[in-house]
Amino acid sequence: MGRTYKPNEFAKRAGVTVRALHYDRLGSLKPSGRTDAGYRVYSDHDFVRLEQIVALKFIGFPLSQIRDLLHRKDLDLAGRVARALWDFEIVGAPFFGVGRAGLLSGSS
Repeated sequence: MGRTYKPNEFAKRAGVTVRALHYDRLGSLKPSGRTDAGYRVYSDHDFVRLEQIVALKFIGFPLSQIRDLLHRKDLDLAGRVARALWDFEIVGAPFFGVGRAGLLSGSS
């Protein structure tokens, strides 16, 4: 499994709260393992998964849809994200005064 992290270490590394790690209750982020005492431990693979969850949540996907997206094997996740950004540009960005260049560069 490689390096493992306790929940507080993992959350700090990911820039989220320990409470956010409870995405495992929704089936989106399962810990890689457990200690003999039953505590959750996370791996670098889990970190990548959490980054995907945080990114999808940030662009507006509900947690139930994120779970479904991450469990699909036939899904082009990059394509779905690109589509969500496109939809945001057409519907949401004009409201916020942001165009494609501002979205991609992080500036307005």
